[in-house]
Amino acid sequence: MGFPTMNAAVVAGMIGGSIGAATSNKLELLAGTPVRPLFRVPAVVDVSGMEFDAAVGARWGSAASVTSIASGVSTITFVMADGGTTGSQAGSTNHLTLADPLSAVAGFDNKGQSWTNGEMVKVTGSGTTDLDADDVLGVHLVANLTTAAGFGHLHVSTAYIYGKPGTIN
Repeated sequence: MGFPTMNAAVVAGMIGGSIGAATSNKLELLAGTPVRPLFRVPAVVDVSGMEFDAAVGARWGSAASVTSIASGVSTITFVMADGGTTGSQAGSTNHLTLADPLSAVAGFDNKGQSWTNGEMVKVTGSGTTDLDADDVLGVHLVANLTTAAGFGHLHVSTAYIYGKPGTIN
């Protein structure tokens, strides 16, 4: 039995930085354990069928004319995560995607290319458990450089189908 098409959803948001060092007026995405919440799912969601997209909105210390994050070692990593029903669950244990595909400096497909500002890249969910109704989906920023090479803003979107035939629709 297929899912009704009205159970499909696409949600987009922006993860914005805060002021970095006291001597700087640049916005920076601070790395850490908490999940930065994007939205709450309305019903059970099969994580393996989810699609996640992300684009660099801005680099941390760059002028607008700088358009990419260079390829190199994996020093910037963010992971889509389940924040639980409160959104405050630790992101380090509830990942919905593998860490490597979401390494910005290595590129989503882990081929080592640079990542151009505004260029959307996609990865599918790789979690082994489903999201429960009322779980908060968010971003866990594992590592981010605090220089011009790091994220200042990140645009994120996800496409998913919620509900399971015979249980929740």
